[in-house]
Amino acid sequence: MGTQNMEQPSTMGQPQTGQPQGIAPTVGDMVGVFKSLFTNEYIRGVKNKIPIFYILNSIHRLRRLLKIKKILSSPNS
Repeated sequence: MGTQNMEQPSTMGQPQTGQPQGIAPTVGDMVGVFKSLFTNEYIRGVKNKIPIFYILNSIHRLRRLLKIKKILSSPNS
């Protein structure tokens, strides 16, 4: 009785299923991206003569309208 030569498929160099791939971004990385995006939008607004308070006010109004729409579209309890 000899041992059978049963080779396992080679997975060397291939990512294992379910294993983390690469390095996850840190909170500092995400804050940095947010600050960069916001700063770039602010600069664009200044160049186009759109004051930042106008943009922020527009965002605030849109959020309020979406809340009202959600309340109105929900069935009465």
